[in-house]
Amino acid sequence: MVVPDETSLWFTTTDDCLNRLVGDDRIYIFGLPTASALTLDLKLDSNGNVWYTASAAGGNPPDIIGKLEPATWTVTEWLVPTPGSMPASLAIDESGIVWFTETKGNKIGKLDPTTNTFYEFPLPTPEGRPWYLSIDSDGNIRFTERHANKVGVLSPAGQMVPEFPVNIAFLIAAASVAILVLRKNRLGRAYERR
Repeated sequence: MVVPDETSLWFTTTDDCLNRLVGDDRIYIFGLPTASALTLDLKLDSNGNVWYTASAAGGNPPDIIGKLEPATWTVTEWLVPTPGSMPASLAIDESGIVWFTETKGNKIGKLDPTTNTFYEFPLPTPEGRPWYLSIDSDGNIRFTERHANKVGVLSPAGQMVPEFPVNIAFLIAAASVAILVLRKNRLGRAYERR
């Protein structure tokens, strides 16, 4: 879901459409050109265009990066070069380049819409299955690998930075220790005040 202004929002329902809620009671449904494509993620660019990822059920083709221009209701769709790659999450950088995860293709994708050019960057971890993606203040592409329990980073120039393992048990243990230390410090201060 994305919120362009205080009176409306755009959302997906994993159908072959984009939906817009206006006010509290009006929903508009915009059918997409590829009827079998199911929308997954959407973002707004700096011009108010709605970008989306779409894939057929089960991660089969077609795999699409699309753009709806609300000013003219024009939809443009690009087919991702790797069939069955299942584009999931996307983000748009300051230059208007669209970055996206290819979950089943195990890649990070890049689309330059001004030249209609795709670039794909394979992940170092086999079957890492990238899912969520964002762009940090330095322009690096940060993404999660849901099957590898890692966080990866791709530079704007396309260089993979070593991945960071995410150990859930370690995070839980570290959080528990931090809570115990904070609690002990608070109890100690409360005791000193008596």
